[in-house]
Amino acid sequence: MAAGLMPVIGCGDAKYTHNDMLEELGVDTDIGELETPAGEPVRENYNPVNKPVMQLAKRSEIFVAGYPGWSGDIWDENTPHHAVLDWPDPIQTTTDFTRYIISGDDEWLLSERAMAAGDVDGDGVDEIFVAYMKTSEQAGYVVDLAFRVIKYEDGQYTVIAENTVDSYTGADLTDMTGYDYDTEYYMYFSEYFGWINNFNAVCGDADGNGLAETLISFNKSLFLIGDSAGSYDCIKSVTYDKSTAYKLLKTSAGDVDNNGADEFVVVENDVESDLLSGTAVYHIYTGAALDELDSGSVAATEGGIPVALKSASCAVGDLDADGLNEVLFAGQAEGDASYNYYMMILDTEWDESSGRFTFSFLPQYESFSSGSIEHIAPNCAIADFDGDGEKEFIGFKYMYKNLSETDGSFVRESAVSDVLSLVSEGCLYDAGMTIGDIDGDGRADIAYISIDRDMYCMGFNLTNQWVRKGGGSLEGHGVDNPWCPTVVMGNFDGNDCIAIEFVESEVLFTDPHPIAVLASNPYWSDIDMYGETSFGVGTGIEEGTERAIGFSVGFSVGYEFEGLFNSWDVSIKASFESSFDWTASESLSIEETCTYTTENEDKVIFATVPYDVFYYRVINSPDPAMVGTMITANLPRKAFTIPVERSYYNEHNGSTPDIGGTVLSHTVGHPLSYPSSYQASQLIAAGSNQGVKSVNMMDVGQGSGGTSIEVSVANTGCSTFAFDIGVNIEAEAGVGGFVAGVSAGFHYGESYSITTTSTTIYGGFVENIPADSFDAGRIFSWGLFSYRAALGNDKFIVVQYYTE
Repeated sequence: MAAGLMPVIGCGDAKYTHNDMLEELGVDTDIGELETPAGEPVRENYNPVNKPVMQLAKRSEIFVAGYPGWSGDIWDENTPHHAVLDWPDPIQTTTDFTRYIISGDDEWLLSERAMAAGDVDGDGVDEIFVAYMKTSEQAGYVVDLAFRVIKYEDGQYTVIAENTVDSYTGADLTDMTGYDYDTEYYMYFSEYFGWINNFNAVCGDADGNGLAETLISFNKSLFLIGDSAGSYDCIKSVTYDKSTAYKLLKTSAGDVDNNGADEFVVVENDVESDLLSGTAVYHIYTGAALDELDSGSVAATEGGIPVALKSASCAVGDLDADGLNEVLFAGQAEGDASYNYYMMILDTEWDESSGRFTFSFLPQYESFSSGSIEHIAPNCAIADFDGDGEKEFIGFKYMYKNLSETDGSFVRESAVSDVLSLVSEGCLYDAGMTIGDIDGDGRADIAYISIDRDMYCMGFNLTNQWVRKGGGSLEGHGVDNPWCPTVVMGNFDGNDCIAIEFVESEVLFTDPHPIAVLASNPYWSDIDMYGETSFGVGTGIEEGTERAIGFSVGFSVGYEFEGLFNSWDVSIKASFESSFDWTASESLSIEETCTYTTENEDKVIFATVPYDVFYYRVINSPDPAMVGTMITANLPRKAFTIPVERSYYNEHNGSTPDIGGTVLSHTVGHPLSYPSSYQASQLIAAGSNQGVKSVNMMDVGQGSGGTSIEVSVANTGCSTFAFDIGVNIEAEAGVGGFVAGVSAGFHYGESYSITTTSTTIYGGFVENIPADSFDAGRIFSWGLFSYRAALGNDKFIVVQYYTE
């Protein structure tokens, strides 16, 4: 990461930089590279979302394929068999979806299919990937496995790529299930064709280049389709040996090892003909070569009771808010004649001894009734459904809280199916559900096809209840078309999404921010008198965080042009935070506590925060003026908090405001120049009554020893209350020009807070006048107080004396 070395404003020497100024104040600006929580350097070209391209504030559309007719329209075989559904704009919760018909031939969508959505060309907008079966034109083969890529461009949806993946003979298809190949050979399990889907597609960026690949699972085989840079060729295939009666594959994608690329998780379900026996094995594949990163049985043990699943679906996401993705499995247990569903979690942990991530099942699982033997692999999903910034997870028809809120236990938050009829619950049994944010409210919604061929869209409302957000009837079921319709969500038109690409990063330090100013103890400058002012620790009392001053700083987002992103600010920041990886999650907020003392001099305690600044360029936006502008994601590191004598601070703080007479009006070495008791009360009142003041004053006497005062809000001898100071500093750029390496320090917007508690101690000690220098005319009384002060953008605590 580069360091910003712009000359400091107001300095005559053009080589004198912002960091030079901080070095003179005692800050070591050579802080090294950013490290992971394990102490390892982050990878080259790291950025906190671990993706080269990211969508912010994404609002989804719904793509439905496979049936003609919509919202009760009379079925007509000439009606287009697919449509894109969008929420009306402006959003109206009482209005159903607006339907956009895709023109062109779509008879190919009447066949069996699987769909996925992802950015396969790296432009920040999702494309639609449809894998489907078609009649083979090759001699000796019955059907081909093929795919098409659909893109919204020039105001319409267009097929931009198509290819054939594999071809199958009649014998191949019969071998897949033992059933007649022309009816049930690939999509459905046994005669229960309405429940089990054995044809899936999922998008993920396997090589970390910002363009998504697509993994197709078809019966017992996997096919990895390259991105647009690879001309959508099939770059890798995997075929599993069929060791049991039926082979059922379920897939998901996500970055499970924090390496900046997605892995593919595949559940290999070997199910016996009695539907009770079999074994589910997971495989985690990494890279475009589909190298196996990890594998094992889907099994967990809780309270000494092991449970192994015969079948399961899977989903990838951060289930415990630690910035690392876990894998969620949901399925039926081997030998369970009660047909219960079980959920279990494969956890990701850093292993210091091996220096890599390892995977193991958490020692607990969840179970609930499914009610039917044939529903062997229910839907599961991970997303922020309630908008609290942490991901919840769905298994079958129930939603569970993030494990960070439950001490690692499965806690059911709500039932997804509360507003559905019983007949509609079948949609949640198997692959027919997709995730997105249809109305842009920052809460993930689900869309799915029910067993009665209706499409539903549901999501949380502002009172945290699942509600219908639209839907419709998909007509046209007939003997010549027994295949269920399919549905997928994504931002296909780019109209409701800001997409960014990572450019570069650097480390920048903030200006010095005073957080506390300690006045010198009152003494006579021509007399040898010792004294001390303390903050956060008292005489003879062990230091503790409950008595110290607290300083915390958080993550921020900066924009190149002021006002351009105002309406998007909250959702952009939330999008960043919800996507942060393991390293960035540790930097969302940095907190520390400090204690300070000063002897016979005024002292400024200042803080400067090093930020890792990550620059992103906007590549897609509803507002063309945003495209090409820069956004920064700013992650703080541990702040430097350094005490400096006040005059020295003022001489070496660059262009930041001096701590002058408006803050400390006394003269060091002249006790009677300090504020009076009345003035002390006025200063506290002017600072929103935040502060403390000793009620009694101490008299300075003659001879050895001295007098001391220790006050806190909890003491009976003081008044008012503790400090809670929040500081927000807006970005200073505002007129454009975010360029790495030329910034005079960090000025991209920051916020921090300074806090104390009721037990924070403010102390003062004033020595008596020595006997050989005693003069009755120099006797004075003193008290101690603290108050909140402001200077420019900064707010800070002042510990001061009052005398008479």
